[in-house]
Amino acid sequence: IQHGTVPIPKSSSKTRQQENINIFDFELTPDEMTSIDSLNRNARIVNIMQDHEHYPFGIEF
Repeated sequence: IQHGTVPIPKSSSKTRQQENINIFDFELTPDEMTSIDSLNRNARIVNIMQDHEHYPFGIEF
């Protein structure tokens, strides 16, 4: 959230759904943000249907 990304939480439990909504009562420190920023992101996690002719993410990186 601090980076402007949109998390997509999933839960069927009402209690857990409420916990997922209550994300604005904390903030990561600058050191924590730097640590996250330094993680290797040179790959996609989900490559579902990557061989399909209409796969929209065919960009090499």
